[in-house]
Amino acid sequence: MEKRRGADRTGIRALLGPPEKEEKVEKAEVEKPEVKEEAEVKGVDPVERAVDEALRMPRVTIHSPITSAFVRYMKAKDPSFDISKFLRDIVEKGIMERNPALYRRVGEELRKRKVKEVEEKLGIKE
Repeated sequence: MEKRRGADRTGIRALLGPPEKEEKVEKAEVEKPEVKEEAEVKGVDPVERAVDEALRMPRVTIHSPITSAFVRYMKAKDPSFDISKFLRDIVEKGIMERNPALYRRVGEELRKRKVKEVEEKLGIKE
């Protein structure tokens, strides 16, 4: 019986073809990316850089079966239950309690950039 291309493999590897056509890279040949030290990035505040990234990608993901089960139960019990708002409030409160100085710095940076959510939360009106 003729073996089908990639039949013994799964996912993207099955599409790439048999292993003998793949190039293997030795560990010694792989170049490690340069790690930039905080001191090397002059003139850029780490909080500003973190806020830039957060504004581009505001979603945060956690892996917690307990949390998942809890919020799914709450949503099933009350269809108007807002999972994102509930978890956001809990996480932000925890961050504020754990590191209030950094929480204030991030809040100020977001407020400088006129992020609507932050202004509403802090009760700031123009």
